[in-house]
Amino acid sequence: TKAIRELFPKVFLIENSENQWFRRAANQGIRKSKGHYVIFLGPDTRLITPDGLSKMVRYMKTHPQVGILGVKLLDPDGKVQLDCERFIGLGWALCYYFFIHYLWPTNPVKRRWRYNGWDRQDTRTVDAVSGACMMIRRQVFEQIGLLDERCRIYCEEADFCRAAHKGGWRVVHLADVEVLHYWRQGGISITPVNTLAPLIEESTLHYYRKYYGFLIYCFLLLISRSRHFLLKVMRYIRNYATK
Repeated sequence: TKAIRELFPKVFLIENSENQWFRRAANQGIRKSKGHYVIFLGPDTRLITPDGLSKMVRYMKTHPQVGILGVKLLDPDGKVQLDCERFIGLGWALCYYFFIHYLWPTNPVKRRWRYNGWDRQDTRTVDAVSGACMMIRRQVFEQIGLLDERCRIYCEEADFCRAAHKGGWRVVHLADVEVLHYWRQGGISITPVNTLAPLIEESTLHYYRKYYGFLIYCFLLLISRSRHFLLKVMRYIRNYATK
């Protein structure tokens, strides 16, 4: 933080004594911001398109129905990331809790979720864009509110984009702007699994309760608890067999 203050004295810096995770920290910045647009730009990203931010603002100005704008994300080696996603449904949850996503990574549910067959080379309306680089119109916050802080991390983009869609806004992937995303070198990717897994579980269950109702939430909660119990039994058997 000392280096930031020295190099960028005009930047308003918010310092937290502990990790507030994405949603709460993002809301802190939104409350302090004053412009017509707010941009989320992760610390593990680098904007490589000349005048990329200006291009994003120009697109928003000429497309007033667009409330949220994402961009093309690239790996450090230049490979295009599958950065947009469709909203997850019950089928996605069942594949997750029964390890189908793990055992069959190219299953139809996951491929549809990731917009299978789309190379990200064109600009189009999508369900949700990545929070690694996401520009949001001030009017969206004024209409639907800030990010839901009831969960600390994960599903935040899908949650907010879904609320924006319900409010009548379009969510767009802008292919003309490129950002390098070093997603394996920082952020949640280096967070210990024992810390991260419960937070992901909490957020996923909250998302389903919010959009699919209490009964679906209870059903998935039961599956989740059963899954955890089964994993504990399997670990116990494995440890016992190796003694």
